[in-house]
Amino acid sequence: MNAHRGHLAEQIARRREAGVSATGEGEGDDAYPFVVDLRGVDQFHRLIRLLEQRGYRSERIEKILGKNFADYADRIWTS
Repeated sequence: MNAHRGHLAEQIARRREAGVSATGEGEGDDAYPFVVDLRGVDQFHRLIRLLEQRGYRSERIEKILGKNFADYADRIWTS
C-alpha cells in the first residue's frame, strides 16, 4: 500500500502544480479517491452483493450503477 500512497501523492502534486487539484485532495493519510475493497475487474459484482446485503432493491442498485444516466443517454443519442 505504501507504493500506492507514493504514486498517489505524486499525481496529486502534479495536479496541484497544474492548478487542477480538488479542494482537500490528498489531505490526510487516510484519503483515497476510491474504496480500497472495490478495486479490480469484479468491483461492480462485489458492490452489487454488498448493496443487496444492506437491503437495497434491484431498482435502486440499477440507479446507483448509472441506469438513470444510461436511459438519458439512450434517449438523447438515439433521437
